[in-house]
This record gives sequence, structure tokens and C-alpha cells, in this order.
Amino acid sequence: MPSESPRIDSPSDTPEPTTPDWRSPWFAAGLALGLCLVALATALPLRDLPVDDKFIVAVYARNIAEHGEWAFNLGEPLNASTSTLNTLLGAAAGLLGLPIPAALWWISLAATAIAIFLLIGLTLPMPSGTLWLRCLWVSALIAASPFIAGTYGLESSLFILAMVIIGLAVDRGQWSLAFIAAGLICLVRGEGVLIAALLFPVAWIARRRIPLPVALWTLVPTVPWALFSWWQFGTALPSTLAAKRLQGSSGMFPGDITELLGHLLMDISPALGITLAGLAIMALAQVRRWPPSVYLFALFALIAGALLWLWQIPATSYFWYGVPFLVVALWISGEGIAAMPTLLGPRSGLVVALALIAVIPWLESGQATWLQSGYEPKRIEATLYREAGQWVDAHAEPGASVAVTEIGQNGWHMRRRLIDLAGLISPEISVAIHRDLDLTGWIRLEEPDLILLRLPNDRIVQNALLGLPGFAIAHQTIETFGEPGGVQMTLRSRTRPLSEAAEEFERERRARLAALGDSASAELAEANARMNFAERDEVGRLAPADDLTVTHEAGEGLILETGGSDGYLWLPWISVPACAVGTIRLTLDVEAPTRHRGMMLQVLWRGTDAEGAVAPYGMIEYPVPINAGPVEVDVTVAGHPQMCALDRLWRLRITPWNREARVRLVRVELIP
Repeated sequence: MPSESPRIDSPSDTPEPTTPDWRSPWFAAGLALGLCLVALATALPLRDLPVDDKFIVAVYARNIAEHGEWAFNLGEPLNASTSTLNTLLGAAAGLLGLPIPAALWWISLAATAIAIFLLIGLTLPMPSGTLWLRCLWVSALIAASPFIAGTYGLESSLFILAMVIIGLAVDRGQWSLAFIAAGLICLVRGEGVLIAALLFPVAWIARRRIPLPVALWTLVPTVPWALFSWWQFGTALPSTLAAKRLQGSSGMFPGDITELLGHLLMDISPALGITLAGLAIMALAQVRRWPPSVYLFALFALIAGALLWLWQIPATSYFWYGVPFLVVALWISGEGIAAMPTLLGPRSGLVVALALIAVIPWLESGQATWLQSGYEPKRIEATLYREAGQWVDAHAEPGASVAVTEIGQNGWHMRRRLIDLAGLISPEISVAIHRDLDLTGWIRLEEPDLILLRLPNDRIVQNALLGLPGFAIAHQTIETFGEPGGVQMTLRSRTRPLSEAAEEFERERRARLAALGDSASAELAEANARMNFAERDEVGRLAPADDLTVTHEAGEGLILETGGSDGYLWLPWISVPACAVGTIRLTLDVEAPTRHRGMMLQVLWRGTDAEGAVAPYGMIEYPVPINAGPVEVDVTVAGHPQMCALDRLWRLRITPWNREARVRLVRVELIP
């Protein structure tokens, strides 16, 4: 009997695999979709975070869509929109009838999602070593970052997407795509020019020949905009860069890129900061194996960070400047992740890498403390801005001008000509702040019809304005929004020219002073003699400043050294008629380990009213120059309502704050 031949199973009889193929495109798509859902879940709680600058973009987009003007104030061509591409996308949404601020938020989410799909979809299904570990790490951190989600509506996600395209294209040798994306990133934000410039030598080294033909692709998106911008505005860069540089160097807008990066890595997620540092060390161990994109981004971060530091950009005020640095840190640390199977062994290295990829994004998503610490006041501010804008729209003349410290939300709600006290759309104001350290010069320059100030944030500007003789007469409060003691906004209307009101006020003050006779002059002279510090062994008293040191040196005055804003010095021996004081003249010498031109000095006074009761204190924060030698600073207090309410002035307080400084207070003199 013939033996039975062995049975050969047909393909249909082969059992189906019981585990998914994690290298399949379907698995990659599913993972990318999951990370996109993580990004959505992280972003939704911050969706109504009222970042004012995204409303600046929205105002530009609305004016383009409705009026065909690239301007914030209609009829005044000026490019103060940081991102050309984001503005055009917002304008396209406006032309389609979509709500522009919401559309900008969804555009950011879409850009983040596309970046994740590119990172996962182009690497995970391919047997390309451990490149997929790096891309999975970068994708997971981008998806879970509350810092990135807090910038939705701005151009940050578009910048991330362009960086991802450039990085992947460079590592895959697709140089034409890389240079096209480099051109687009220049339109996303100005510092993209650095990536485009650095891409040329990186391509030259990688290709071993001059990449001129492919580099010309960079010009395709950039040249048309550059020509239009030069023709329309006289420059290819937004005016905001110059304004922010002047803000930073003035010393009145603290916080540079080093402080921002510290907040980014340690305040939002300490675990992320520590992990990135460890992975960077592992990446450095593999520096000879780095792909070209890592060198490109590392050089970009070094140069961009150095420029932001040298230009003294107040980066903590514009926290989205940190997003590219975060992406670079993730990209470099991804090399440390990818090196783990080599350095720690195939199995243990892979387990550690995947554990980090799973745990660190989860920790990061729960550490939104830095953004959310100021979230509630910002939410209240947004409500009050809307109420103030509706009031102005209903009551102010169409041609009225409104002076504000934040232009985005006000510009979106008011539809009036805005005067920007920070100088972003009013370059002459930022120049004045930088040149003269003047917080009030704009009121004479512009003579605004309305002034909207928010408290407590704008107290520096408000106190400086209240010190102007006649201001309280010329600009009277007509409406208040918010609750006393909390976030509050006051709207003032101009009733007459400030110069006219100042003359009226001074006549009244002089009349009160004359009624007191010679006794007021004698008391003023006695107080000034007592404040000659060179003749005193005992000077004032301290309260309660642990970080403030005061020393008296014969012939040199008081030395005030402070590293914060809690230290102050009371000068309690003053007792003079309040109407006899028009100006407090401070003779001082300021030294500080800072690159800024100025710092803030706070002058606060107390006194009694006509009945002898202690009256509310008055306060002015005044900018003073740094390292300029002895200088006389005249703080005008005559017009301040609290000073006017006093019968007698009996105490002064001097506080250097917001910069580490050594202030030599040589003399305080009360000027009638």
C-alpha cells in the first residue's frame, strides 16, 4: 500500500496571526490618531485661554477679509502681525464666513495633528533602525504639552509643523522639500529665516556640493511677500520685533529667554526638564551618529537664543517664543531615546525608552501650573474686555481713539482706532519709552479720546498718569468694569486738553499754598534739611525686608540693595503740608548687573487728612536709568488724587524693584 504523501496546507489554511503587526501602516495610523486625541484633550481645557496676541492676528485677518487692508487701525498700513502665514489663513477663514479666533485655534490643532501624522506615519512602518523611537518621543511630547496647547491660535503649531517637515526631509535627503518648507517657515515667523540660512551649509556638507539649485525653492514663498512688504510697509520684517527690542532694553518689561526656558522646563514639568537633560547627555554620546537635522536644529536654537538674549526680547511676556526651543530639545533628546537600545542593550533599552515615552507625556499633561496660575484673572479680563468693547461700540464716536495696554482683545471688540501703550502698533511710543524712559509722553503726543486701564496689571501706568498735574481733571472716569479689589477696568474720557487742566490745577494749588503763608515754606525747608543723609547717623527704619540691605555711609547716602520687590525703606521724619509738595526729587546712583537701560523705583507716601485720620496711601512707580552716574529723578506727585486728599504728608517710602540693583540714595528733596 503506497504511503500517504504529507499534507501541504494551502494559504487559506494558515492560521491568522494573533498579535498586531506594529510595523504596519494601520498600526501607525492608529497610534497617530491616538496621539492627536491626546493633543485635543490637552488643548480643550485651555481653549479659551485669552492670549491677547492671537486677537491681534484676528484683527488683521478681519481687516484683510472685510476691507482688503493689511492694517490694525484701518487707513494706517503697518505690519504688527508676527506671522504672515497665520494671518493669511485667518483671513481665508474670514472670507469663508467662519469665526476667525475659533478658526485660528482649529488651524493650530490641525497643524499639530499633521505634524504627529508625519512623524509617526513616515517612520513607524519602516524598518529604519530606532528612528521611530525618536519620532514617537517627539510626537508624544508635542501632543501632551500644555505649553504648546496654550499657544493655539498663534503661529507656534505652524512653526512646529514646518520644523517637522524640514527635519524629516533633511534626514531622508529630500532637499527640495526641505528648502520649500524653509521658505514657508520664514512666513510663519521671523526667526524661521535662521533655519533657512543654516539649511544651506547643512545641505552643502551632506550633499558634498553647493545646493544652489534646490536652495532656490526657498525663494518661491518668500520673495512675493518680501516685495509686497517692502512696497507697503518699507520693511520685510514685522514692526513688532523692533518694539519688543525697545521694550526689553528699557528695563520695564522684565524676563529674557533664559528665564523663559527655566519656566518652560521646570515650572511646567520638572520631570520633563530632568529627563531632557539626561537624554541630552545620552545624545551627546552619539554625536558622531547624529543625522543632519539634529545639527541644523541645534545650531538654530543656539543662534536664535543668543539673538533673543542680546536683543533683550522680554520673552516671558511673549512665552510662545519658547516653542521652537522646546521642539529642538525634544528633537535632540530623541537621539538619546533612539540610542538606548544600543547603550543599554536591545531589550532593556527598548523597555526604558518606551516607558519614558509613555510616562513623561502623561506627567507633562498634568503639569500646566505655569499657564494656569494666571488663567482665572485672564479669563475675567477677557470678559471685561468684551464688556468694555461693547460699551465703547455703543457710546463712543466712530472716529474716537482709545489708549490701551493690550490691543488684541480691545481691537477685536471695539472697532476703534487704538493707541498701543506698549508700542506694538504705535512705534513712536516704544521709541519714547526706550529713549526717555517715559511712561506718559504718549498722552501729549496722541491726546486720546478714551483711556482704558486694567487693574492691578496697569497700576504702573495709572499711577504715572495720576502724577501728571491736571490729569484727573482732563481725563475723568466715565465707566468701571469689574469688582473693586479684583480684576477691574476703568474707562476715562478726555474732557479738555491736559495742558489747560494742568494750568488750572496749578493755580488752585498755589492758592492753597499761599493761604498757609511762610509757615509752609519753613516746614518744607526743615524737612529737606533733615533728609540730608550725609549729616545723619541714624536714617529711617527697615520694614520688613529680608532681601533689602541699607547702610549709611557718611557723605555717600543710603545704599539700598535688593533682589526683589519686597524690600523697602521708610523715611518717617517728614511732616509738611501736603499742598506744599509738588515734586519729590531723588538724587541717586543706580548700579545693577543688567543689560537694561533702566529699572523701576517705587515712591509711596502716607499722611493724614483734614480730620487727622490716616488717609489712603499714594504710589508712583517711576523709571530711572541704570549706570548713568548720579542722577536727579523728579517724581511729580502734585496731581495725584491721594496726595491731594492729604492735609499733611508725614512719611515716604522708597523701593527699588524688578531688577537686582544697588541704589545709592544720596538725597530726597521736596520741591514746592
